[in-house]
Amino acid sequence: SSSSSMSRVLARLPLRTLYPGDEFDVPVTAQLLHSALSFTLRFQHTDDVEVTGFSVDESLWTGSTSITPGVSASASFVVPPNNQAKLAPQLAGEQPLVTAHFRVRSSAQAGTLALQVTVGYLSDYQQATVLPQGAAAFPAPTTVMDRTGVDATGHGGIVVAQPTVRGVLAQVPQPVLLNTALLTAVPVQVPIVVYALDVHNRAVQQTSGLACHTPQPMVLAVDPACAFATLDHSTTVTAAEHASIEVRLGVHVASVAVSVWVPQLPLTLVTPTADILVPRVENFWTDSDTCQKPLYRPTQLRVLANFHNGEADSGSAPLELDVTRLLTGMWETSNTVLATVTADGLVQAFADGGVTVWVRHAATGQPLGEVVLRLVSSLSVAVHAVELVALSTLQVAWVPATTAPAAVTVGSRSALQPQPIHITAGLTPLELEGDQAQLVASVVFADQTRVILQPAPAGSSFNAH
Repeated sequence: SSSSSMSRVLARLPLRTLYPGDEFDVPVTAQLLHSALSFTLRFQHTDDVEVTGFSVDESLWTGSTSITPGVSASASFVVPPNNQAKLAPQLAGEQPLVTAHFRVRSSAQAGTLALQVTVGYLSDYQQATVLPQGAAAFPAPTTVMDRTGVDATGHGGIVVAQPTVRGVLAQVPQPVLLNTALLTAVPVQVPIVVYALDVHNRAVQQTSGLACHTPQPMVLAVDPACAFATLDHSTTVTAAEHASIEVRLGVHVASVAVSVWVPQLPLTLVTPTADILVPRVENFWTDSDTCQKPLYRPTQLRVLANFHNGEADSGSAPLELDVTRLLTGMWETSNTVLATVTADGLVQAFADGGVTVWVRHAATGQPLGEVVLRLVSSLSVAVHAVELVALSTLQVAWVPATTAPAAVTVGSRSALQPQPIHITAGLTPLELEGDQAQLVASVVFADQTRVILQPAPAGSSFNAH
């Protein structure tokens, strides 16, 4: 091995002040009599910074790197034989070795963060081991240049400061909020996102040191630490076109404007045909132990809500929305002997008469809306078609009815002319082993209403005549 008084490995640390989240580079070069042939470098640092990677001249060097988060990182590279012709025997000036890429962690505190760079091994073009100037053995210190000067012991530092805040910005993802909690008792929450604007005009998201409140506590509730705003069914019951959330960070204040809409009660329950009459299905009867009873057309109810923002003079029209899916499981009928209703609002009648269907608030039981249906077996509606949909992992395709099959008379009542039912079936391609498809059947009636067929309860049956 050999050592030269001219040999030096130089690591340049950033001279500027860094802030949490900043990225910076530490380039390392060699000053040798001959070109470097191989090297190993180690970077030791505090947990306030992290190594994000290394870069070298890949057309010259080959090697490997390793990173121990929060502690150290190393890089070992060599010029392979097929690239050694690119090296100059005599080296004038500095030869780039590697650049280490760092990031200041967002949790870093203000101060000078220590960084040490050492040489684990170094050889030159003549395949001689080269010790940096003043070193007796490996590992050997590099010469580190930072904002305080030059240090030949391999130690240096970077200066980190907390950004000086000159302003604060705040926002919510949805400036228009619908208080559906008044219907469902499920709170509506939206996050509050706060940014601090520093002296370099950088917006840095803040999650600590914040304080929030609202001047309209009957409209919305605000987390004191500014994590989220909440609409519920008990305390935030009022609408407002111009509500606000006040956000404070130190002496800086920001305001977030939101518009809160609430539903008008009662809600509107509507049938597919906007008619309260529920007819029987023509030529279909249900079997019982003693007689045949008419099969009534299933009626899918929908719930419409008009949301308003509380400002009648603002010119804002109510917003009508279908909220049926929000009210699953909140249905009830006045007489289950005449009709029942499923969790999603499908009414099935059993006998003539009048029945009231309610949708109720999940927490209070308060009726939110109602409709009175007239169950009339003297009126009938024919089945127009049965359509099948093939659902698979490959695609979803509607298969429309095409030509009508020949009419078939079922049962002994041949005097009754049956309504032809157009039955069509299609299947999305099943090409691979394990592919699956599910068929969903819908009945389309002559009044253009549509009902998805459900499996019949055990022991039940119906006849077509």
